[in-house]
Amino acid sequence: MSSVGAAGIGVLGSAFNPPHLGHLALAQEALWQLGLEEVILMPTGSAPHKRIADDPGRELRLAMTRLAAADDSRFTVSTLEVEREG
Repeated sequence: MSSVGAAGIGVLGSAFNPPHLGHLALAQEALWQLGLEEVILMPTGSAPHKRIADDPGRELRLAMTRLAAADDSRFTVSTLEVEREG
């Protein structure tokens, strides 16, 4: 079964340190390739597999991600990982 044209929601997780055009290009490509209605950008709180270099903190990374997503109504930002422990 093909996923093209199937309306849905995608999730793009990253440290977003900082969010950049590559993140937005990935999200836009997912919208197009997978026929999604929305992509949720989910900044990590604490990366379990690596140390986030020069981490400005989860709240600042969340704020930067919100700014990066602000110009496209198909992008939303989740606080789930930022708000949880670990």
